[in-house]
Amino acid sequence: IEKGPTQSLYTLVLKTWSNSGLEIAGERAEDVLYQMQSSDMPGIFPGTIAFSVVLNCWGRQERLFATNRAFAVLKHMEERFKADKKNAKPNTYCYATVIDAYGCIGKAVEAEQVLERLLEAFDESQDPDLQPNAVAFTSAIKAWGKTDSPEGPMRAENLLERMHTLYLKTGNELLAPHFIPFTSVLHAWARCREKARKASRSEAILTRMQELYTAGYEDVRPNQISYATVIDCLAKSNERGAAQ
Repeated sequence: IEKGPTQSLYTLVLKTWSNSGLEIAGERAEDVLYQMQSSDMPGIFPGTIAFSVVLNCWGRQERLFATNRAFAVLKHMEERFKADKKNAKPNTYCYATVIDAYGCIGKAVEAEQVLERLLEAFDESQDPDLQPNAVAFTSAIKAWGKTDSPEGPMRAENLLERMHTLYLKTGNELLAPHFIPFTSVLHAWARCREKARKASRSEAILTRMQELYTAGYEDVRPNQISYATVIDCLAKSNERGAAQ
């Protein structure tokens, strides 16, 4: 008969806190994580799954303090793995969780900085578990789309262009053209206060989607939301017949 807590029991407790929806979930889950880390019992250690659950607990709270805690946990994970490769290894999901958390509270600069950490980590290691993907890029793109910064739409579009350039350079299918990041950029331009500029840029992006679809990238096919967003941008440009 096993005595004391087991690895599976710790994981169950972490997932229970994650699913609780309580404000204290992040703090309690992080406490459990550090209990695992300090345990001297055989087979007890905080693996990647345990760290991921804690990141999710903090990230879903949509508060700056909580999101900063998620980032602190991610950095702690990076430092532990760098010191000893036997420790839990950060993966793309871990970074994407923190990127999305910053994006949800409108902290676009911070979201993009975490994306940069992911890109740098992959460049240094070429670890398949750290391959950047459309989810990570789209979360950062959406973050810029939610800000009131005048540079937000262009920063979102720059990330989209960077994602496509990286796809062409590496052939990483996880970065292949897809309608979701493109439409997220369209939404960013829809929030722009410069009517003429948002009309021209949104129309250019839609044209790019159509060209890529014609070239064989089926997942980038514009949908009703894509067209509706562009029509709205054109209609608000005050140019006669622009939306026709």
